[in-house]
Amino acid sequence: AKGDFGSMEESEADDEIGRLTNTFRSMAYALNETIDEVNSEKTKIETLLENMTDGILAFNLDGKIIHINPEAKKLTDCGDDSLFKNLGADITLGDLLYIKHEKPVEKQIYFNDKYIKLTFAPLSIEEKIGGVIVVLHDITKQEKLELSRREFVADVSHELRTPLATVK
Repeated sequence: AKGDFGSMEESEADDEIGRLTNTFRSMAYALNETIDEVNSEKTKIETLLENMTDGILAFNLDGKIIHINPEAKKLTDCGDDSLFKNLGADITLGDLLYIKHEKPVEKQIYFNDKYIKLTFAPLSIEEKIGGVIVVLHDITKQEKLELSRREFVADVSHELRTPLATVK
């Protein structure tokens, strides 16, 4: 019951109790291997999520955070459903949980001098909605480049308009 599967010794008896003991021992061995595999996969996934450059938040159906990685902590300062309101995302967990989406919902916001793209996707657990996953992607650099491009095009357009009018 405590997870100590190594203490079971093989029975040499050939009666019902001996066979039962050996069956329990092999079941304990298989269970121990399965638990080791699950723990290994869990460690891989946790390492992957912790080292992503995008923020990852996962909410359960009650609006409680069930996972938040360090990048998401850097981008936000709130830990529940009010996060969306505080970020100005104009969306609630209820909106996401009870509306079927063929593709994830995306919102773009400006928060704490950063442009952040939020991607919301339902979290399915055994084919039932179990919560919401939110991916936060900092797109500040792209937005600043786009703004610079627009300003450049506007400046060039303005500078060319005057000589063209004179030539015309």
